[in-house]
Amino acid sequence: MSSRPSILESARVGPVTEPAAYQLSAMDTGALCELARERRDRAWGKTLTYSPKVFLPITNLCRNRCDYCSFRRSPGDPGEWTMSPVEVRDWLHRARDRGCVEALFCLGDTPETGFRDYRALLRSWGHQ
Repeated sequence: MSSRPSILESARVGPVTEPAAYQLSAMDTGALCELARERRDRAWGKTLTYSPKVFLPITNLCRNRCDYCSFRRSPGDPGEWTMSPVEVRDWLHRARDRGCVEALFCLGDTPETGFRDYRALLRSWGHQ
């Protein structure tokens, strides 16, 4: 029997080399998850932190047509939306009242360059 530690034991206590990572990738997923949990807890402890935030999907209009994207819509598509400035403001007030300290804005890529009506809508709200 070899006194050399197993690849799993070596990974448990020290850095993982590229060859070791390839060997680990073929191991039991449960054992790898346990190893990852141990390393995480040892490095960071068990304290869970978070930043209260609100997610605001401003618009799902997008000039691009990426095959993988299920978020994007064109004007008039079912499920297409754009939040008005009043809706954004109201959501931000609700979020602040509930202790949120951050807002994440999500929107398609420069929809104003792809849709003339969207540019007009932004202008009507005072944007240039």
